[in-house]
Amino acid sequence: MKRQLPFLREAFDTSESYDRFSVSTEGGKLRISYSRLMIGRAYLLLVLTTAISVGFFIYMYLYFPPEGKRLLALIIAAATGLTMSVTALALLLMVLGKVYTFDRDADRVTLRARVICRASEIGEVKVLKQVPATGGKEFYILRIHLHDGKQRLLFRSNLPVGQLSELADTIGDYLRVRVVKAT
Repeated sequence: MKRQLPFLREAFDTSESYDRFSVSTEGGKLRISYSRLMIGRAYLLLVLTTAISVGFFIYMYLYFPPEGKRLLALIIAAATGLTMSVTALALLLMVLGKVYTFDRDADRVTLRARVICRASEIGEVKVLKQVPATGGKEFYILRIHLHDGKQRLLFRSNLPVGQLSELADTIGDYLRVRVVKAT
């Protein structure tokens, strides 16, 4: 039980004390994905929402009077649980599916297995600060700019700019392009 507590503490940590991204170079390719901790968070969310959903459904079945509107209560419990679990599953699939591979030799950048642009087309890597017009919390984005003026959003983060800046430096060094950082 003691071994699980640090993981739970880290899973809910929003500081920059953990690495949100995993960066590796395998066979001359730069591979960027979410870290195991982020994937663990998504799995934890899926398990918790499913457990809460099942618990809510069982509670409604056992403690709601049969002569009342039990069927309506069970439908509401099932719909709520299904919505929560599907949302958590979608988050998990998003985290698992966001894997970028930069390959100078093959001259391509891929998201999963789909080519999103040629590596030689990238002119610069930018980390930009964004403030929502509605006055919400500021966030940072990591974007690549192509020579033809097109842009590709790689990551959006509500964490402080540090990890995205390190990631931008890594991509810039690998592709030998200019890196522009938010101030």
